[in-house]
Amino acid sequence: MKYNKNTFFYLEDGKIVACHSLSQDYYELDLEHFKRLIEKSKDLPSQASKEQIDQDLSSGGLLTDNLDDQLLAWEGDPISFYCHQGTRIYAQNSPILNEDSFCEEFIKVSSAVREIPPKSIPDYVQQIKLPDPDLTPFRKSSFYDVIQKRKTSRNFDRVSLNLKELSSLLYLCFGPIHGTVWEDFEKHHIPSLGLRRSSPSATGLQGCDAYLVILNASDIEQGIYYYASDAHTLYQLKNRFDDESLVYALGDQFWAKNLSAGLFIVNDMKRTWIKDKKARGYLATYLEAGHLSQTILLAATALGLHTWITGSFRDDVVDKMLQLKNSPNFASFFIGLGFGNNGSIPEKFIETIASKTR
Repeated sequence: MKYNKNTFFYLEDGKIVACHSLSQDYYELDLEHFKRLIEKSKDLPSQASKEQIDQDLSSGGLLTDNLDDQLLAWEGDPISFYCHQGTRIYAQNSPILNEDSFCEEFIKVSSAVREIPPKSIPDYVQQIKLPDPDLTPFRKSSFYDVIQKRKTSRNFDRVSLNLKELSSLLYLCFGPIHGTVWEDFEKHHIPSLGLRRSSPSATGLQGCDAYLVILNASDIEQGIYYYASDAHTLYQLKNRFDDESLVYALGDQFWAKNLSAGLFIVNDMKRTWIKDKKARGYLATYLEAGHLSQTILLAATALGLHTWITGSFRDDVVDKMLQLKNSPNFASFFIGLGFGNNGSIPEKFIETIASKTR
């Protein structure tokens, strides 16, 4: 039997805990069993004196004869390997349900949420009631034209954006455009708490929030703002920033300093954990942010804005900037908004390349 590479370990309250990442079973190990796993990881020959220990470890899947489970083709680092394994759902952990049982389970999960966790509003200095959204540009835009025009831009000019455009964008992407009642459930008397937006949500609780970064706008000062969709209101955060600190937070992607504005999509795990505390639920929060980001990109394009999206930034710096430190909230994407020549290659890149080929 071989050491099962799908296993990882951690320490908790003086205990050695082993987790089989596929079955998602947890085991407390004594030192003797843990040392045996270390020996087997070196592929040492079996010892008759340790057969019982091997059987114990095999019963939990920590030792295995099935080398097909080792995922030897994986080329990422160990952390990415266990992230991947931990977010998988296998048949052995998913009982087969007939139609009646599946319906009952769906209703049970939908009605289990009695209260949506309150949203975490950061420390702020003032509230700003946004102007009513103007949805006319979205109604006039051809879907094909918007899809065709959307592209990643990294060349921006310091052109001001107005609050009316931001109001429309925030409402369309984060607001209750379907109303505040989930009509399908109400119609059939299924108890459920949920929110509807223009993008789908894994839990139906819309676990993503918008943090607006204003750099150049005609009728609102530079700053960081939390968007409260229920009241269509901005909360200006106490934290301040300048162009260079934003560039630093975004991993030195220097073209960000010429944006008009940007949106951090922030995931609130409290809303996900109500229905799913496993790794698959964590994966779903990123998928939800991905759906939402596409809606934002298309809506911004319909407004005539150029867009840029990134998921690469200094997380600890962004956490401090958005007042997320020590909370279960985290930024997953940043979407830049502005005006420019719509080129995807920064002019500085082109200048650098040209200087090296002279």
